[in-house]
Amino acid sequence: MSKGSATAAAPSKSRVAVAVAVGNSMEWFDFAVCGFFAVIIGQLSSSGPRRSR
Repeated sequence: MSKGSATAAAPSKSRVAVAVAVGNSMEWFDFAVCGFFAVIIGQLSSSGPRRSR
């Protein structure tokens, strides 16, 4: 068995940079969406006592 057959090629720096940028963008999007809905859910759940009809 040769040494080179089991090793994988290292990814290029530009490919790694794109992967990091995409992952970071997705993480910030997730953070923004959760923050947005946290405010809405908080306003809906703490709107005070509800009146009976």
